[in-house]
Amino acid sequence: MRPKLFTLRNLLLLLVAVAIFGGLALWGSLGFPLPGQGVPSTSGKLVCISTKDGKSEVQLVSADGAAVSLTPGETTADSPAFSPDGSLVSFIAERQGIRQLCLVEAAPGRKQVALTRTSSPKQFPTFQNKERIFFLDSGRVSAMDTDASDPLAIFPMAEDLSQNGMLKALFNEGGIKKFSVSPDGKRVAVAINRERGQLLVLHEAADGSGGEHNHGTTVILGVADSIVPKFLADGSLVVLFVGGSPFGQAMALPDSHDAAGQVFQDQPLPIPALPDELAKLTILVKFDPTLKPIGQLPLPVKANEIAVSPSNDKVAFTGSDPAGNSALVVIEMASQAQPEPKILFSKPCQDPSWSPDGSQVLFSDGADIFVAPGDASSEATNLTNGKLGKATRPSWSPALPEKK
Repeated sequence: MRPKLFTLRNLLLLLVAVAIFGGLALWGSLGFPLPGQGVPSTSGKLVCISTKDGKSEVQLVSADGAAVSLTPGETTADSPAFSPDGSLVSFIAERQGIRQLCLVEAAPGRKQVALTRTSSPKQFPTFQNKERIFFLDSGRVSAMDTDASDPLAIFPMAEDLSQNGMLKALFNEGGIKKFSVSPDGKRVAVAINRERGQLLVLHEAADGSGGEHNHGTTVILGVADSIVPKFLADGSLVVLFVGGSPFGQAMALPDSHDAAGQVFQDQPLPIPALPDELAKLTILVKFDPTLKPIGQLPLPVKANEIAVSPSNDKVAFTGSDPAGNSALVVIEMASQAQPEPKILFSKPCQDPSWSPDGSQVLFSDGADIFVAPGDASSEATNLTNGKLGKATRPSWSPALPEKK
């Protein structure tokens, strides 16, 4: 008598086997973490890019300079960024020749996950919260959740570009150079390239969530040779203008249609030309929630990058000191007309990042990672000393020390 293949017992055994193998596959996709294995606190640690022997990896570096790779075997890692709790690190890496947004837990031995798979190049990932990452996606600001859901177009959306001639005109001369997202994710400030200089543009989605058919409002806030926008933790917007200034009043773009329902066609933007007398002007401007400039701080430096301290009272610049020498400079964000600059490092450097307590500034000189006290009380310390090859793109973990 032939045994029965399809019995209740065999069916139950098959379901158990499928569950076991499915669970093993999921466990493997997560890097085979041990039961209860979490991510140790990254308080006091940093990430950077180590380029050595033709490979670029994300390194997790301790305060004593000890380093471990989070992406062993990676060849093209770039732009690492911590999640707000310091447990995750996003980065950009090539997958089949395309720069994709990737993610890894901030501990050694964890699996790297490619969050995007589309054919457009990705740049500059930044966490809005632990669940959502904003990034540049082929010239537009997009966002996606860390569960690898589909990317969400934030600004500009293709439909708006095709229907609003003034919005289209914003992007005819160039794309987005830099961007910053408000802590609540409702606003995005961008620096858009022009034939000469850049425009500061702020976009706010209609319901604050972004996404298809959620057009919102767009305003132009200023013009300069170079613009660096930064949203602070309290939601205020601070902007570096190099060779330019904000407008006295925000210039609002109209909706996609006029009052009669007609679609706007290509229209020139009434942007004033950059006056020659602004060429040497470098100012830091703060905007209130209504987008009115409420404070302008002339700077004694020509800056390239800025980093605002967690308490919002100090700002670190990479650029030139008052004598025209390359340097890392810190000033107080006070109301005085000419704040006294404190020089932390008197050589070319890049990528400043404040420690969570605001006492130290992290940066790279293009070869090594340094840390300097924010009050310039002592010289900068070289953390890597050539051990990581070319060490760049440092970023301090925002994780705070665990309470005892």
